[in-house]
Amino acid sequence: MSPLEYLQYLLLVAMSWVTPSGDLYEAACLGTHFFFREYHEGLCPARKSWDEVGAELDYEFFYPPRNISEPYPLVILVHGTSSAHTLTMKKRRDFFLQQGYAVLIPDSFTEARVKAGLPLSLRKEKIYAPGVSAPEAFTGARVSQTQMQLFQQRVTEGYAFLPAVRAADVFLSLEVARSNSMINPDTISIIGYSHGASAVLEALTLAKLGMPVPGVGDIPDASLPESIRSIVLYYPSCRPGHYFSWYKSWPQVPTLMILGSEDSQCRAKNCQHVNRIINQQAGFSLIKEVVYKAHHNFDMSEYPLDYRKNLEEKALTESLHFLRNH
Repeated sequence: MSPLEYLQYLLLVAMSWVTPSGDLYEAACLGTHFFFREYHEGLCPARKSWDEVGAELDYEFFYPPRNISEPYPLVILVHGTSSAHTLTMKKRRDFFLQQGYAVLIPDSFTEARVKAGLPLSLRKEKIYAPGVSAPEAFTGARVSQTQMQLFQQRVTEGYAFLPAVRAADVFLSLEVARSNSMINPDTISIIGYSHGASAVLEALTLAKLGMPVPGVGDIPDASLPESIRSIVLYYPSCRPGHYFSWYKSWPQVPTLMILGSEDSQCRAKNCQHVNRIINQQAGFSLIKEVVYKAHHNFDMSEYPLDYRKNLEEKALTESLHFLRNH
């Protein structure tokens, strides 16, 4: 933990003591009135209904070749801050389609989200044309490359749309998947990447504890984790201050974390520490780990300095093996 992260953690502990509910986001929202004000907007999301959050999202189902019979097993791919429309997301999607899985990709970075996550001076600019070319473009509106990059940077730095807020997207994606008659509801798995993996961590922690989702307020359906067969998480953030790291609680869903030992953005050791405690409480390896000597985004060709093609292929194989055995 860096000195800055440690200071933020101590302040969060102190604020949780004086916040009536003791909730992390309420404590952090209160605290950023006085300290680290640049994070205040992200930690104090405007309240919305589930319908309003659902209207902001875009979804696309993809189905395996016709020679595979319905209903299909499903993998929900939860993108990171690089968006749902990268070449790597297409490669991930195609890999699981070839293995006989249907794929659902929820797009969390839609026009409404980008507008809300940018400074007011940029929200008024015209939203136009895709910033990333995608033949499989979703039905929702796209944004300019500049606006998307600014939004991605703000999300990455924690100024907007934090993982616990995005947890609502995970729950809504599960509901959409369960309502699709072409999907076998007993074979739904989730794979999250980076910020998307962190959102999955927060979602299931909140569901396990019966706590409200920041920005929505409703208590998640406690049965939703029961509909998940298995989870794979690529290099999530387990830094102190997240619900997962704070409460160290996880539902009985087989989970695999794929981590990079050289990852300076989302440190593997933070996750390993929490995983050890959860596994000790469970009495078995509820959360398994695969650790590569690699940096963040090691499986994404969009980041050539960190990209390792051999590890990209290895991680896909590890993910497939885990899904098929759980």
